[in-house]
Amino acid sequence: MQVLPNVMTVLFSGNSKFKLLTKTLHAVAKLSSLLYMRGISKDFDYYIVLIKHAINEVTNLLLALDIHIKKSKHTKQGLTFKPKVHLLHHIAKDIVCFGLVLQYETENGEQFNKFICEHLFQTNRQSTSRDVALRFGKQFICHYLCNGGYYNAMRDVNGTSQQVRCTAGKYVQELSVSPEFRRHFFGSRPNSDNSGLLTPTLCDTLAGVFQANGQIFLGQVKTISTQDIMNNFVKKYYMQKYQMIPSNSIECIYTPSVITANVHNIVVVPFGHLLEICEEEVEVVQAIDILLQHGNNSREKLLNVEKFDVFWWMLMNIAKIAY
Repeated sequence: MQVLPNVMTVLFSGNSKFKLLTKTLHAVAKLSSLLYMRGISKDFDYYIVLIKHAINEVTNLLLALDIHIKKSKHTKQGLTFKPKVHLLHHIAKDIVCFGLVLQYETENGEQFNKFICEHLFQTNRQSTSRDVALRFGKQFICHYLCNGGYYNAMRDVNGTSQQVRCTAGKYVQELSVSPEFRRHFFGSRPNSDNSGLLTPTLCDTLAGVFQANGQIFLGQVKTISTQDIMNNFVKKYYMQKYQMIPSNSIECIYTPSVITANVHNIVVVPFGHLLEICEEEVEVVQAIDILLQHGNNSREKLLNVEKFDVFWWMLMNIAKIAY
């Protein structure tokens, strides 16, 4: 959903049959970008207004699709009568009451199923709930002890048995970093949340908003491996900067106004030449996607604001980016 609308627009740009469908996909993608966020630091009321507007836009376009399908005498879909479409109109109120949806969505709980499944394969299927609970209990106890946790034990102190606090021995704590030890005692993979929004580190082809020497700019990283005088391979980092194109349009949602395409995606062009950069001096502020070419101009590319969290970030920070 983060990339599909733009790909559909490129593939079917000359086919009017797909115009309504691609417009609907763009609306759903924009709504998803607004919802898939960890926090709002300012302008919360404006955020709620955008959510309500995006939901109404999605609903109206789904209704238009239903009408179009009915007139075309295809199989009836009834998209606007789906329960999830109705639930969309409660999201704004839920966000006001409970916070952003990622703070109370159920996906994290569903991700735990893969770990339960791995333990189920190692049971005899006679008392699965008990066996899985025991295995998880033992696994978490091992985690606790290997991470330096305390436990109570009876020890002989001056001829009397007393309860004292103990920790796992140094050898066990050092052994816990071994991959084989972790595989046998902690399972084949860590019990971790893989839906978090992480800021990536510098790597080849990474596009984003970067900060260096007090300046914030758009760019894309390119890495080249070379050999030094000792024949050791050294990775060098280069940056291709991009700039947005100013616009005088009063309909542009961004301030200051810039040229946009495919709803609210921003048109960018390369600026200057490849410059070698120092990895330690460049900070990744926000990862973005500027891979798709815009139209027939090979220099122009689209900054895809339909990636999760990017649309709101650009609305709030576009004025800080140098161009």
